[in-house]
Amino acid sequence: MRTAIVQMSVTADKAKNLAHARQLVRQAVQTGADVVILPEMFVCLYENSAFTQNGEEAGGTVWQCLSDMARENGVYLVGGTFPEREGANLYNTCFVFDRAGGQIARHRKMHLFDVDVEGDAAYEEGRGLTWITEGDGNYGALHWVNVAPSARRCGVGAYILGTAQRIARDAGCHNLCCDVYEANAPMRDLLAREGWTVAGTIALRDWHGHESHRLIYEKLYW
Repeated sequence: MRTAIVQMSVTADKAKNLAHARQLVRQAVQTGADVVILPEMFVCLYENSAFTQNGEEAGGTVWQCLSDMARENGVYLVGGTFPEREGANLYNTCFVFDRAGGQIARHRKMHLFDVDVEGDAAYEEGRGLTWITEGDGNYGALHWVNVAPSARRCGVGAYILGTAQRIARDAGCHNLCCDVYEANAPMRDLLAREGWTVAGTIALRDWHGHESHRLIYEKLYW
């Protein structure tokens, strides 16, 4: 079985994004793909306002378009994600379709949209970085550690960090890196307790050109 993972540029125009995705799925199948995987939020920009504007229920335009792509191409399609609306709630949802266009799975990403991601867009450059180790770049990157309020102060965060470390080590990585908001004192305290070291800062530029900074942490484990 051959799998194709699609990457694509996303615009503010949902219809154009869907048309582009349809074209890329067709191209993937022409190269022999049996399974095609679309990217996260492929129908809209990754902004809070775009999620709200483009949210729609299962069975709507995006869902139907994904079903059609799978059926027309005779392929299993993992439909990336799109903002799925259910009542007053909005979810970052992935639908999976079989070769006949029938839905065979749905997954809603946990904890999406309880964090304000608006304006958190593009990494610029690292500043004052002093890495513990320099080498072949074989390292792991940790993103979006999110612990439910009811589970905090119970060792869950330390468990997540330890699990990430084991996964990275088993994959042959010699260290882990992550970036943290400077104001995120709880996460900074957790990383310090678990032996992570500050390597410097990284600049980010949002959709409006405003610059902010995050601290870069590194954990060396062999």
